Formats: sequence, structure tokens, C-alpha cells
Amino acid sequence: MKKVLVSLILVALLLTVFVQVKSAEPLFVGGEPLSIKNEVATGEFIVGFKDGINVGLKAKALENSKSLKVKRIGLKNFAVFSLTQGKTVDSMKELLQNDPDIAYIEPNFIAHAFAIPNDPLFSPYQWDLYDYRMLSNGYASNYGIQAVSAWNITRGAGVKVAIIDTGIAYENYTDPVTGTQYALAPDLANTKFDTANAYDFVNNDTHANDDNGHGTHVCGTIAQSTNNGIGCAGIAYEATI
Repeated sequence: MKKVLVSLILVALLLTVFVQVKSAEPLFVGGEPLSIKNEVATGEFIVGFKDGINVGLKAKALENSKSLKVKRIGLKNFAVFSLTQGKTVDSMKELLQNDPDIAYIEPNFIAHAFAIPNDPLFSPYQWDLYDYRMLSNGYASNYGIQAVSAWNITRGAGVKVAIIDTGIAYENYTDPVTGTQYALAPDLANTKFDTANAYDFVNNDTHANDDNGHGTHVCGTIAQSTNNGIGCAGIAYEATI
């Protein structure tokens, strides 16, 4: 009887864990990221043509036969048209859907250049910072904090972050009492530090160097030097530590 009871308790605990894991999934999984929801150029639509079609001649023909207005010819097999007053992209699809030379008709979506850092470990390993659907080792990442989109708004400039931990490898320094040597971590070389307010509450001095390694790791996650071709990227890499 006791074995049965123990087994039931274990099953209940496992189910509880699974429920908690499920509830921890991001709310936007399966949807679009909040920052890049289908932004389109007003009054425009794109017509893509099948291979072998002379885009210039075909676009001109559509202007004449369908009363459309070409805005520009694409570098490859498409053209951008202006929507005439009262028309929508859907109505254009209905108008042109039977044309055998046309491959697709869609709104002219606006694309934004994201600030992808050149740190070699950012891609494909720092998937926790990725936007929804960015690829990590060929797999779409659905669990990143969308730092890539956020970097187009702010990178932490003007913000000061206080870290209470084991210290940080932020300077080259030799302790005059113990002779212990400390070194600046290479991937913190361009990180901003407020050294005037650093303090070591264990050794009671103003050199908060790292005696363990954990504090440096935390600092790196927050604001390690980024776009410097070394290691990983920091989340708010223009912030001051």
C-alpha cells in the first residue's frame, strides 16, 4: 500500500512539473513577435512574375490593360504598383488572379535592418536573446527575449546597473597586501564601469575584483562588450556597470 501511495505522489509531482513548464512558455509562441507585426507601405502592393517574364514589358502592359500605376521595377522578377483610390490588395488579387504570368500578389511589407552583433558566439548559441523564429543551429528559436528587436530601440545607454555578487574582472590590478593579481576580462574591455562606486565588502576596499568568477559571468550577461568580434553579446551592452 505504501509503495502505491509513493508511486501516486511521484506521478502527481511529475504532472505538477510538466504543468509548470508548459505555463512558462512565452505568450507569443505560435504568433508574430510584437515588434514586427506586418508593417506595410501604405498604398502599395507587389506583383511577382514567373521566371522568363520580361518584367518591364509586363508591368507596362498591366498599366494599360488594368489601369494600374507602376511605382518601380524590382531588381529581379517583381514590380511595385500603387493602389488606386478605393482599391485594396485583396481586390487586386481578384483582378489579376487569372493572369498566367503572375506568381504572387502581396502587400509591400516594410523590412527593418536588425542590429545583429558580430560576436562569434552570438550565432548560433545565444538563442536566449533571439527574436521569435530566428534560427539557432538550423532550428527556429521560440524562447528568446527578443533582444535583437530591442537593440533597435535601446542598448542600455544612460542606464547604470549595480551588481552585488562575487566581484567583476574589470581591471588589471595587484593587491598590495596579498600580492594577488587580477586581470581585465578580454570581453569586458569596452564595457563601461563606474569604478568610483565599486566596493569589495569582503576585503573592505574599493577594488571589487572577482574572487570566484560568478560575478563576471553575470556582468557579461548584462553588458559585456558587444560588436567587438569576441565571445558573446551582452543584453544591454551600452549600460554602465
